[in-house]
Amino acid sequence: MSLSPLLHASPVIQLHAVIAVAALLLGAAQLWRSKGDRLHRALGRAWVALMATVAVSGLFIWTIRLWGRSARSTFCRCWCW
Repeated sequence: MSLSPLLHASPVIQLHAVIAVAALLLGAAQLWRSKGDRLHRALGRAWVALMATVAVSGLFIWTIRLWGRSARSTFCRCWCW
């Protein structure tokens, strides 16, 4: 496995992947922390912001076209919103 496909992908896909990994790591760290303190709430807000950015950036990924100009997952995301 290589990072070459990611490094040669469009900037939107790169941003989407990097922020998704950051959200994944932050979410895992949150599960190990004690609940309710000030840092926990701040990290939780940062996680929500990261996940919102992942969701919005996912709407702009047009590389994998299954139906016309957009991906099938775009329709699923719009349906869920």
